[in-house]
Amino acid sequence: MMNKKGLSAVLATVFIILLTVTAVVIVSQFAIPFVRDSLEGTSCFKYRDYFKFDEEFSFNCYNKGNPNQYKLSLKTKPDNVDTSKVIGFDFRFLEEGTATSVGTAKSIHIRNGAQKSLDLYMFHDQNKNLDIPLAEGTYSTITYIYNTDKLYGKVEVYPVLKEEKLCDLSDSIKLIPC
Repeated sequence: MMNKKGLSAVLATVFIILLTVTAVVIVSQFAIPFVRDSLEGTSCFKYRDYFKFDEEFSFNCYNKGNPNQYKLSLKTKPDNVDTSKVIGFDFRFLEEGTATSVGTAKSIHIRNGAQKSLDLYMFHDQNKNLDIPLAEGTYSTITYIYNTDKLYGKVEVYPVLKEEKLCDLSDSIKLIPC
């Protein structure tokens, strides 16, 4: 007989278990952060249509002048979405006659309770701090006035959640003269 040397079955099993545990640890170092980051991105999903421009009124238009005055009526979607997470929204104004590109847009940040200004205030109460429309609140539609020297042709609205998380586009509207 020949002298054969080899690994015992017990030692081979221990090596396979160590190899498996090492592989799981290495994969988890990449998989867990990836899944966590992916789940954080879904917090805006149910707010994708939260704000809409209200076209029942004769607003969502502009008056040319010095400055140009924009009237924008915004409403919320009246369903069971958790409104306590919504702290405001951003209007994004796009210049008239241009495509969406760098340098042609202006963002206006509106947060519930924020200070009004000469350039931005609520139509129904020019002396009050800014409110946002709430599905279950006092105001389900609010009209805002924005004054600027720029001429814009389109406005988009983006919900903002707690911790200033800006969500994807909720609605957009082409502006017309009042």
